[in-house]
Amino acid sequence: MKKFLNAFLVGGLLISSTAAFAGKVTLTVEFDRAKIKFRQIDTEVTPVCTFKRMVAERLNIKMKEFNLRRSGSLLRADNMLSDHRIHSGSIIKVEKVSYSSQCR
Repeated sequence: MKKFLNAFLVGGLLISSTAAFAGKVTLTVEFDRAKIKFRQIDTEVTPVCTFKRMVAERLNIKMKEFNLRRSGSLLRADNMLSDHRIHSGSIIKVEKVSYSSQCR
């Protein structure tokens, strides 16, 4: 009985820890031929503008100087990353522009 209980508790811990990372993915951002990895991004709860702010900080550029695109489509500012079917391994491109209205 004790072995069963221990196995049950360990199994429960493994399942709960796996569930905590279920929505977190690794995304690749392409910028001027460079590829930058962003790890542990929860696409279900991360808005596009929050991710854009993260990209701007990492690349040391202003948010108004670029747009984020996936498969040629502009990411809508009012959506979550998951709304654009972004998943682990997705590539997001940084498009330099003179003025971006993607996130206000």
